[in-house]
Amino acid sequence: MEVFVHQFVAIPVAVNFADAPGEAGVPAGRKRGDMRERIIEQMADAEAKAWEALSGYKFWMFGYHAARWVNYKQLLGEAIPSPFHQLVEIGRFKTDASIPGKGAPIGDMGL
Repeated sequence: MEVFVHQFVAIPVAVNFADAPGEAGVPAGRKRGDMRERIIEQMADAEAKAWEALSGYKFWMFGYHAARWVNYKQLLGEAIPSPFHQLVEIGRFKTDASIPGKGAPIGDMGL
């Protein structure tokens, strides 16, 4: 294992997993399917923490965890619908409502 130094932080980096015992390119003790499962677990964790943050009016933390979810989705490379899609639609509705003659008045979402 090598250490990569970025500014003032030393980050341990595993350079070549093929040198480790186990399947070529896979760390010892793991199987190839494990990474997908771990990513899905992290996506579930990110989604739960995002909704928890939003429910507590912690908007910065919501954004952080929602971005984690999006990054994990990109790692998977699969078409998974966003759990935040309805929230985005509400934002679009509210934005359109602020333009005179478009949408409903602010606060009149009918939820």
